[in-house]
Amino acid sequence: MPLYTFRCRKCGKEVGAELGINDTKVLPFVCSCGGELHRVYQPLNVIYRTGGFYTTDKRLDDGDDD
Repeated sequence: MPLYTFRCRKCGKEVGAELGINDTKVLPFVCSCGGELHRVYQPLNVIYRTGGFYTTDKRLDDGDDD
């Protein structure tokens, strides 16, 4: 299950919660200090394992001249 992070707008406290797609568990969207919790979006860890794509790359010609 993915771990979601929520941060309080008032005090800055962060709370983590595991929520599934079909999870019916409802988080209290109010912090203990009374501030509203909002979701913190984390950057994705994407690893490209290719040589890359550049504007100088050429497409391989398959020999068709249509």
